[in-house]
Amino acid sequence: MKQQSNRSEENIPINRYGTPLMLMDGFNDALMGVGMSFSQDEMAVYDYDKVIEILMKEHEMTHDEAVEYFDFNIIGSYIGKETPVFVKRDTYEQKKK
Repeated sequence: MKQQSNRSEENIPINRYGTPLMLMDGFNDALMGVGMSFSQDEMAVYDYDKVIEILMKEHEMTHDEAVEYFDFNIIGSYIGKETPVFVKRDTYEQKKK
């Protein structure tokens, strides 16, 4: 992961100190916003399902390949406290089914 190169300077989300957030190249459509937590710096928040969709479409992966790639190469790569967060939108009710 590295800072987004295809965003204009004024559109790069920044933290409260004015430092650009760590963004993932090629995943603009999955960016949901900025996450905040007590005593932690802000971090980019991505939609998990959209990340998987982008991997499938842009890299011609099956769903299983995209999930495996995500688990190993994206979630598995901690790059510091600014490492992006990924949100799964499925609800408790959806999981019960």
